[in-house]
Amino acid sequence: MRFLLDIVDSIRANVGSDVVLGMRMSADEGEGVVDGIRLPYSEEIAKVLADTGEIDYISVTIGIRGTYVKDMSVRVGPAVPLAAAIRKASVLPVIAAQRINHPSLAETALASGAADMIGMAWAVIAAWQWAAKARDGRVEEIRPCIACIQVCRSGIMGCVHSPTAGRETVWGPGSLKPAPTRRKVVVVGEGPAGMVDVVRVLEPDSETEELLASASSAVVVDDGSGFWETCGAAEALGKRGLQVHFVSPAGMIAANLPTESIGPLTQRLRWLGVNLLPMHRVSSIEPGKVSVYDAVRVAATRILEEKELPADIVVYFCGKKVVEGHAEELKGKVPEVHMVGDCVSPRRINQAVLEAHRVGRSL
Repeated sequence: MRFLLDIVDSIRANVGSDVVLGMRMSADEGEGVVDGIRLPYSEEIAKVLADTGEIDYISVTIGIRGTYVKDMSVRVGPAVPLAAAIRKASVLPVIAAQRINHPSLAETALASGAADMIGMAWAVIAAWQWAAKARDGRVEEIRPCIACIQVCRSGIMGCVHSPTAGRETVWGPGSLKPAPTRRKVVVVGEGPAGMVDVVRVLEPDSETEELLASASSAVVVDDGSGFWETCGAAEALGKRGLQVHFVSPAGMIAANLPTESIGPLTQRLRWLGVNLLPMHRVSSIEPGKVSVYDAVRVAATRILEEKELPADIVVYFCGKKVVEGHAEELKGKVPEVHMVGDCVSPRRINQAVLEAHRVGRSL
């Protein structure tokens, strides 16, 4: 703890007594960290910091680099119970942070005495008027952060919910003007706005449930894209008790997930007993089995050694392809045709929302 105290002493000596000085502290670094900080040691740290008289508040979080930023797989307000413990152990004001995205959650943490203040970043990126709307009782108007961390973690701030985030100099308040003339607009597609229909179509039917109930093994094949489509399928099947083999030609599983999601996801997959097979390719799929081979070994030795994986179910993700021609058919029949989202090129939700917003402003 001496190193920490030396840092605090040095900062306070340089900024003087008139500057508010706080410290963000991970009260629990996680089960995967050997000899990591956990309660009650973090409580002891808080007591010592309070005794120095040099710290004005403590901001409480959990995790370390790689697990510190919490995605949607983590429950909301995960650090609130630890903030309560730190507040009880120390006289310093405490800020509770991480995944507090709804006013009721923030209010509960304050009213219960778990924290003196609430810290949030993603919530106000998704809805910059979050605080004002919470104050005015317009909670239903708040666009909630869903913790997908697809855009807000990059160098240029953004949000899948809010295409104006990070573009305020161009699309800031007051920049959206009514169209000079009224126009009739028809929106065609099954993107984010049409997901209700997709959910209805994908609701498990009796045949699917019977197949899952009778299956004992599954092979999930990723094409190397390493995103949530296959990662989510592998986890969902593992939770149903199936022996899952996760095959990908990429150098690592979940290569394109947000950095902070990769470690927690692979840990969950290991807990579920999922067999991870990066750098493997599929050679054949037959009833009851999938044959795969080590792509690196084959490239190095020119020797193909296959291994058979039992498979009552095979989930194969091989990318997406644009169905062309629909927009061309409409040209000449309607005054204007604008293409947005996956009909331009299959990508992710943030690109679709951004394109739709840009087109909407042009109408």
